[in-house]
Amino acid sequence: MKNLGAKLKAARESMQLTLRDVADVTRLRISVLEDMENGVFDSKLKDIYKRGFLRLYAAFLKLDVDAVMREYNTAMAMKQSEESRFGAAPAFVEDAPKD
Repeated sequence: MKNLGAKLKAARESMQLTLRDVADVTRLRISVLEDMENGVFDSKLKDIYKRGFLRLYAAFLKLDVDAVMREYNTAMAMKQSEESRFGAAPAFVEDAPKD
């Protein structure tokens, strides 16, 4: 999701705004904004909040909100697919005792 984060950051910088400027207007925490710009969307927040914050930030930056959300949804689906495919590391089974 680095690509999405880079788009957010580039849009903010093109408006010559600091993270503080954005935080003051949107009321989003700077740490949340930084995470989004760094492509980190796996915070402990519930998905509904992550989506809402991303939608708010994209709208503030005058980006195509639907396109941003499609990109987010695609990236999340790919991530979930990878996690389900690889799952957790297999547990090691001890060798059966030898007689």
